Amino acid sequence: MDSWFTYASLIQELVDRGLDVIGMVKATNQRYLVGNCRLSLSELYKAAPIVLGSKRTILQSILTQLAPGIPIKVVFLDIAIIKKNG
Repeated sequence: MDSWFTYASLIQELVDRGLDVIGMVKATNQRYLVGNCRLSLSELYKAAPIVLGSKRTILQSILTQLAPGIPIKVVFLDIAIIKKNG
């Protein structure tokens, strides 16, 4: 298991212990619940509203759930800006 990438079972265990989680997601078969729709990561990106502001590091952000019903917030970042500002 890659330590930066998140998995539902890992997140559930940490949430059950009262901890907050920050991690990365990658395009897998994982689905995210938005309303009654199950979305892939690319579909979730399209559904997420654009974050307005002067700092464009955060592109989009959306509240969703992992399949077992774990509430999460997914934030899409501009990695090029992060690497540039290092």
